[in-house]
Amino acid sequence: MKAKLILIILLLSFFPSLFASDEINENKKNVVLSSSSVPAPHMIDVDEPEAYYTISTATLSIELDPVEYAEFTIILSTAYACIDYVATSATVNIPVGALDDVIEIYIESDDCGCYYGVLDQSAYTNTY
Repeated sequence: MKAKLILIILLLSFFPSLFASDEINENKKNVVLSSSSVPAPHMIDVDEPEAYYTISTATLSIELDPVEYAEFTIILSTAYACIDYVATSATVNIPVGALDDVIEIYIESDDCGCYYGVLDQSAYTNTY
């Protein structure tokens, strides 16, 4: 009887956490990046960057290769501005709420490849 009670308590304690993680993921949207040039042959094991847009904070998060992050430069381009970021860590968080709705993302490197993506902030305004 005690084993069944403990099992039920454990199952119920995990159940709400499943819904909580879904709510967090609904706030974070994937930004598709495509490769415009491949890494140099000696850098073949470099992880491709991943970009996410957090709706509630209007923040663009870019996750770079944890070892080779210093090789990347991130360029955000809009109709009226162009901003360069030099990666100082493997995860770069950039506030983009004050920029235009459509932001072109260029991630450049001499050896690790180059990547391009477009973030349309207005596409996410009615999703939460």
